[in-house]
Amino acid sequence: MKYKAIISYNGAAFKGFSRQTNEISVQEEVERVLSDCFGEKIFVHGSGRTDAGVHARGQVITFPVPSYFQKEEQFVEILNRLVNPNIAFLSIERCSDEFDARHSCVGKVYEYKINFGLRDPLAIDECQFHYDPFDYEKFKKCFSLYLGKHDFRNFTTKPFDPNDYVRNVRSIEIHEDKDHYRIIFTGDGFMTYMIRIMVGVALKVGKGKISLEEVASRLDPKDRKIYSFKAPAEGLTLMEVLYE
Repeated sequence: MKYKAIISYNGAAFKGFSRQTNEISVQEEVERVLSDCFGEKIFVHGSGRTDAGVHARGQVITFPVPSYFQKEEQFVEILNRLVNPNIAFLSIERCSDEFDARHSCVGKVYEYKINFGLRDPLAIDECQFHYDPFDYEKFKKCFSLYLGKHDFRNFTTKPFDPNDYVRNVRSIEIHEDKDHYRIIFTGDGFMTYMIRIMVGVALKVGKGKISLEEVASRLDPKDRKIYSFKAPAEGLTLMEVLYE
């Protein structure tokens, strides 16, 4: 039998989602608690990797369970008592054997949070920048360049991509609350560091270090010239994984 779970985690406590050799990961901790519960080794599969320091509110995982298992009403509560306190199980349900957390996915939603105001040492899930002067209108306009289907090879460090680095960014919403910005990205998929580089480039545009024309020229390029600046991991959260 196969089960699907939705988990959230504080990425600051881990070196990413995927299992590491000598570092603590979300996958390793989840596998540990499930294996302890069932008395046998359980391997989980996620909808995708998140980088070290990146958070999640809606990461999807699947895992096999022994045939004797009958889901208890309190199973989520039991898992949350045993798992690393920086991880929480939000839901768990049986799924079809054909369902794949990664390959059945048709889109993802990420949020990047920025604080341009007074520094807040308790805000672990947002990045804090203090630029003066800073052109907020150009900063926001930069995100409109990313919308639609583009070749994003200059916005990822991924060495090879079977889809020629083409991704469809369906929407980008910018929500402002005084000095706090929430930027919500929805797309069919995002490559390694892609959102962090997109945000980092927009910040450079706001500082006047990069022009909007240059950013446009790096989309759908003939040559690969990867942007080197990426925004810090702590501002990024995987909010939701989309399925049919």
